[in-house]
Amino acid sequence: GQTYYARIKANSGENIDDSQYTEVVIEVPEENLFNNFTNLAGVVGPQTVSIAWLPQSEVTHLVFINGGDELEVPIGEEEVSLGKKTGIELPENNVMYEVVLMNGANTRGKLDLNVRGDVFVNEGDDLNAAIEAAQAGNVIVLEGGKTFVHEGSWDVAAAKPLTFVGGPGEEKPVFSFNNVSGSTAITQPDAGVASLEFLNLHITGAPAGDLEAASSTWAPHFINRNGTGFIDELIFDDCIISRFGRNLMRFRSSSGMEKLVINNSIVDFAGGAGDYHVVVTENDSYITDIVFSNSTFYGSKRGLVRNNSNVPQNSFLMEYCTVNDMVDNGRYLIEMKSPITTIAFNNCIFGRTIG
Repeated sequence: GQTYYARIKANSGENIDDSQYTEVVIEVPEENLFNNFTNLAGVVGPQTVSIAWLPQSEVTHLVFINGGDELEVPIGEEEVSLGKKTGIELPENNVMYEVVLMNGANTRGKLDLNVRGDVFVNEGDDLNAAIEAAQAGNVIVLEGGKTFVHEGSWDVAAAKPLTFVGGPGEEKPVFSFNNVSGSTAITQPDAGVASLEFLNLHITGAPAGDLEAASSTWAPHFINRNGTGFIDELIFDDCIISRFGRNLMRFRSSSGMEKLVINNSIVDFAGGAGDYHVVVTENDSYITDIVFSNSTFYGSKRGLVRNNSNVPQNSFLMEYCTVNDMVDNGRYLIEMKSPITTIAFNNCIFGRTIG
């Protein structure tokens, strides 16, 4: 990266004075050949990663930096041409590495890479069995660009927090369900679970991941809980959430969660019944804190949130989001029955309504 300074002025025609000089600053960003290829970088096996950059660039090696430790990995001629190196084995798991792309002594790109993964699910593997075998706190990595099917509804195990991560690829891996029980894809345990986190996934209610299936066959809800049971924190980050026929989650009776986060994601309810808000709480159910950030929402005929609960909510924050094709006649984007301490909108775009 370089900073350049210039002085410019306008030269006038006849009988008009020239303008005064003004100074301009031109910032040239640092070269980064990883740009536009970050979706192809990630974990593909235990402590094993794949890295991609602009093909046919002049590069010689990669450097993986973790604190004071550095690992240099050479790049072969074919890898230079393809702009990709796979099967790189690293010394540590659950570590954030800085990856530096080099041409001799010159830096040509930098990338932060979170290397974590305890259970790896590849095409043809049994997703149900992988979830059952995972230990509390494990990170489950799904192979990029593939479709995975959970047979039946997923009864989330108590006290077994899990993180699901989509592996690198041109397309996000699809996390889907088939033959769900009742109307819910997942059921949280009565005794509760600390967290569920989904990163870089396409989560869909389309049966067996068939994105062309008729909307009448979609799972109605991701969560539809009546009774007790809770999840402390549910996070969707860099995800696509689509094809749930009625809504994302509906809590009734005394079920709920402490915090819901949807970040850098697309929530698509186009084509479904959309007869519930995306998120609904009723009776004495609750979601204490809701954060929607850097995300796009569309397709629900009702709206985003309907709090029809008797339990006070702490906060609702929506920032850097886009909302379009939402809310039918006589409906509201957000309905709050119970008292709420803080509600805030920051730098959002609200487009057209459906009705």
